Parts: sequence; structure tokens; C-alpha cells
Amino acid sequence: MQLKLAFLEEPKPRQTQSEGPWNQIDPGARAMALEILSRLIAQMLAARTAKEASHD
Repeated sequence: MQLKLAFLEEPKPRQTQSEGPWNQIDPGARAMALEILSRLIAQMLAARTAKEASHD
């Protein structure tokens, strides 16, 4: 049984976690990004809750 086709390229190996883009960012910048994202999520949830409360 043939498991590989000769004309297809071998798939590239997946990046390990240490090689990913998130780990290439400065740790201080990562902390700032997480802080901004958490603030945005909190604002979105608060706006959603206020919108749902006004419909009742």
C-alpha cells in the first residue's frame, strides 16, 4: 500500500509553542496586550448586559 504520493510536497511541521508568534513578542508588550484585550472584553460584556437589560 502506497502511503505517500511522489508529486506532493511533504507537509511542513507545525511550529512548536516556543517558536510561535506570541512567544516572539516582548513579555512587557504581551502583558500590555492582555490588559487591553481584557479591558475590551469587559467593556463589550458590560454593553451587552446593558442592552439586554433595556429589552426587558
